[in-house]
Amino acid sequence: MVQFFFHSTIILFILSTTIFSNSLLFADETTPKPKEKVELLVKYKPNSISNFIYIDSTTEIRTFEDGSTKTYDYFLKYWITVNFAGKVEKGFSYVNWVIDSLDLTVNENNKQKVRYNTMDSFRELMAQKDGKNISGTTTTIKSEELNYAISCTNRDFQVLVSPYGEVAKFESEQFDELKRYIVEEGKDYMDPISKFYWLDGISDNQLRYVSDIHKGLIPGATINPDSMWSRPYFSRIGMIDVSSDSSKIALSLNNNPYFEIKAEIDTLRPMLPIQKPFFGIPYFVTVDSGLGSAQYSVSFLSSGIIRSAECLQKAKFYSTLKNEKFIHSFTSKQLWLLQKQRQR
Repeated sequence: MVQFFFHSTIILFILSTTIFSNSLLFADETTPKPKEKVELLVKYKPNSISNFIYIDSTTEIRTFEDGSTKTYDYFLKYWITVNFAGKVEKGFSYVNWVIDSLDLTVNENNKQKVRYNTMDSFRELMAQKDGKNISGTTTTIKSEELNYAISCTNRDFQVLVSPYGEVAKFESEQFDELKRYIVEEGKDYMDPISKFYWLDGISDNQLRYVSDIHKGLIPGATINPDSMWSRPYFSRIGMIDVSSDSSKIALSLNNNPYFEIKAEIDTLRPMLPIQKPFFGIPYFVTVDSGLGSAQYSVSFLSSGIIRSAECLQKAKFYSTLKNEKFIHSFTSKQLWLLQKQRQR
């Protein structure tokens, strides 16, 4: 959804379906790539549908006061459909998202704690209706990790994108109804920790973390090829909101067959105050401080079609629960990968 206009006599136009699927159209195939300035904008192609995979692979090494450690490995895979019907109001594009299904694995000290796959669960349910008993991968025990991951699935939400390409707002009647149910109806049977995981899984910050693929790094301005610029950066690590006032971003238009936008952030800090549970700690823990870094890249073909986006984040957070202190060392990798795109 990034639209590139080169300041030259060549007519260029991007028709894009998602941030992953931009089409850079030159006047003809024999026209050389221009070296003039380039304007980077975010645009969406009307009546377009895109399917892509989102993968979050996160490892936390938790250190206790006595020096002992626990390791948590979290692997989440979403299959996502993005649909833009063309609705634009006051310059804001309304882009519809649906997280269709998921695959989740959580390990504690290399021992599997949670395993859930949407399709396996569906097959087991159908088999049970037919009087059969099959072995699948569905988690049958209570799992806050699963509640967190599954709460946003199979429900539509709209991402409002500003004229400058920034994610401005989220709207969803289905999420609003789920939030109302959790707060009002869930008070009789849901404990505060369960409510936290359900609500955090559909919070604006979590939706932004998954759906803001370009992370607001597109400048929305005219720049020189191979130039660098700076933008604020927001993300999450282990369900902890982090941000940086500045990120170093570079655009390269010369490394065929792929072009890249790369960002480096070396001052990620938690957005305090934060009180939250951690996986394996069923209490609200106070995050006291922390520091992290990130490397982010968007790769696209010379034709302009973005093929993937990748993020590597590392951080160390310090937290307190009553008189006990913890150190949380995170390594987190995210991948957005286009599967296919089509017109209605």
